[in-house]
Amino acid sequence: MEWGKIQLQFTERKQVVKLRELVNECIEQNELNILLKQNKIVNEVEPDILINIDKEAVQFVLRNLISNANKFTDKGLIRVSFFTDNDKCFLKVKDTGVGLEMDKISQILQDTGMFHTSGTRNEKGNGLGLSLIKSYLNKTGNQIEIK
Repeated sequence: MEWGKIQLQFTERKQVVKLRELVNECIEQNELNILLKQNKIVNEVEPDILINIDKEAVQFVLRNLISNANKFTDKGLIRVSFFTDNDKCFLKVKDTGVGLEMDKISQILQDTGMFHTSGTRNEKGNGLGLSLIKSYLNKTGNQIEIK
């Protein structure tokens, strides 16, 4: 429903936000699942970073990335960080989980369809969240990189 709302209202709704606080909100929304998997999550975003973004859209993207990291990590570590390079901004979610196979990464990045996979505790997954994230980022002139 959130994704549909963002797509229907595809207009510039940018506002200046404190990125660290936004990341903390997304972590809190995933907190119970993170605790259940005995994972640790670290927000490495500097406290003074202000960024002009579509807050709802970035929350959608970040919540999904954190949720995916948690789904495929068990008793591990998830890190969220932000950096700039050559006037570009990067928001990074990195985990110590099992990762995705190269063919599934290719499916996501090339829009060749959904796939079924299970998390470390048999959580269901079909790649839809990552595909939606990729679609949104492409529409806004941004991109996702999966390693």
